[in-house]
Amino acid sequence: MKILIIAIPRSGSSTLTNSLAKVLQYDKYHEPFNYDHPNLAQRNLPEKFPKNVVVKTLFHQLPLNANNPFDFYKKEISEYDKVIILARQDIKAAYESFNHNLITNEVGNWHLPYIYKEINFNIDLYKNYLKWTSDIIEFSRILNIEITWYEDLYLGDSKKSIKAINNWNIEVNAEQLITALKNIKKYRINNKETLI
Repeated sequence: MKILIIAIPRSGSSTLTNSLAKVLQYDKYHEPFNYDHPNLAQRNLPEKFPKNVVVKTLFHQLPLNANNPFDFYKKEISEYDKVIILARQDIKAAYESFNHNLITNEVGNWHLPYIYKEINFNIDLYKNYLKWTSDIIEFSRILNIEITWYEDLYLGDSKKSIKAINNWNIEVNAEQLITALKNIKKYRINNKETLI
């Protein structure tokens, strides 16, 4: 089965991709159209993804010959058996995480623990987050694919998490996947906690 995860940044998409691929014992590929990330841009991607695969992409990352995410992903999803749309309701927290990483992780490692400190507000980036979220909600509506919200998957009780996973209609053990997701620590650490 080919599974495509279409997400907005800082919505838990990398963790979901890794955990889902691990539980299903599938191959995984992250952000095939991310040409700005120093590590991802240097990969040799296959011309065609294997049969049992989880591919994660961000809605506004496009191949060089495409310029409209709605048009591109409407066609792209035909290559996959299942599509998961992942977003985050807490836009401010997602923005803060993204902005923190833009400023502090120049080498492109976005998966490190951090303590958030107020940084100069980046109004352009916040506007991008509003647009990304609005666009992916609209895309979800057009395709009639229910959005999986970060808050339900990662922060909700088990019933909400199981419901979100069951909505994908993928033959995966929901409780096993929840365990895999919960075993990964959140990157953002409260100020009272200490880094080890």
